Amino acid sequence: MLTATVPVAWSAHQTLATISDSYATGDVYSGDSGGGLVGSDSSDTISRTYASGNVDGDADLGGLIGNANSDLISDSFAVGDR
Repeated sequence: MLTATVPVAWSAHQTLATISDSYATGDVYSGDSGGGLVGSDSSDTISRTYASGNVDGDADLGGLIGNANSDLISDSFAVGDR
């Protein structure tokens, strides 16, 4: 399990992670599964996070998470385009 309590930007894919009290800034370009905080994730718990950059790419894009599967997300948001 991954747990973060400091500001970080997460990698392209997370599984069974706990991400909390974290944020990411800056623009993201991804060919597939691009997100401002996480590109792709499965069964994660994400709380008290935000992303503030623009996200651009080809498929499965999101301001906070590009491709989410069975996540529990609370008190999180994204600003920027996409």
